[in-house]
Amino acid sequence: MYPNPLVADLILSGIADRMALLRKHRVEPNSEIRHAFMRLDRELELLALTARASIDFLQARGLPRPER
Repeated sequence: MYPNPLVADLILSGIADRMALLRKHRVEPNSEIRHAFMRLDRELELLALTARASIDFLQARGLPRPER
């Protein structure tokens, strides 16, 4: 998987929108919401590790580092 900044931005925007909606409606996070956030945290960590591996792979082959 090669890092795609657009996809990462869409994921983070969706998460931010959901969190804002929860705050707007003053929803207290229950165990299911907390579990979902923990799962999301693990998935984002895996995404970050995968992106790092992709960048390292590209750099090892002399390709330029992706812009941030």
